Amino acid sequence: MATLTTDIPICGFCMVNYRCKENGVIVRLGDDHFVQADLYECPKCLASVLAGFGKQLIDRHNPRTAEEFARTFEAMQRGTGRYAWKGRLNEQLEVQ
Repeated sequence: MATLTTDIPICGFCMVNYRCKENGVIVRLGDDHFVQADLYECPKCLASVLAGFGKQLIDRHNPRTAEEFARTFEAMQRGTGRYAWKGRLNEQLEVQ
């Protein structure tokens, strides 16, 4: 029997811990904000979930993060990097 931990998401179907597939995925929150998160995947059914959200929002209107927002938005438009928005990951992976 596998050991389940409380600090890593657990797949509700397979009852196993998700495994971290990628750190630092950029998640778009509305039109004016981004935040970083970690992408986890179930090793059995391959379901995915975003967890471990960063504490700092990348905000278009915040003078300290506006430049980073512009760079992130531009990279997202070019399709470089990993981004999630509107319930989709750029690989068409559901993240609801």
